Amino acid sequence: MLFAFYDIPNWRNFYVSLFLALGGICTIVTFNKKFSTPQYRPFRSLMFILFGLSGVLPVLTAVSIFGVESASERSKAGWLIAEGFFYIFGASLYAMRIPERFSHKESDNRLLENPVSGKFDLFGHSHQIFHVMVVIAAFCHWKALVGCFEYLHTHTLKP
Repeated sequence: MLFAFYDIPNWRNFYVSLFLALGGICTIVTFNKKFSTPQYRPFRSLMFILFGLSGVLPVLTAVSIFGVESASERSKAGWLIAEGFFYIFGASLYAMRIPERFSHKESDNRLLENPVSGKFDLFGHSHQIFHVMVVIAAFCHWKALVGCFEYLHTHTLKP
């Protein structure tokens, strides 16, 4: 937001404030013991998915102000779309407990109640996959930031 809306301070400040507030809410929920229970797993996943999807709002704002092509170039939309995909994919696998959900017999629900007893304890658990997807998404975000910085210095701040 800082780079993409550098020359429009009202939108820049609005989106920076919005994302700080949403990030703060996600942080509070993450550290609240009530929400760390298994029954809140889908809620936690949905919360992070919605936080990730909130990134669509500034892109739509940029499209309405600058047009599709310029907004895409300013925001490095391709990297942002990839970032969103990896976040949502990882959070969805985590919420649905894939692949460990498929490693038990239909008549034996103990695995879903206690995933520690499963086949994916050391490698391949949905929570581990989720964190790998977060790292990939963070890389995509970094690439978008570098691209936005370069755009800012070659177009917006061009003397």
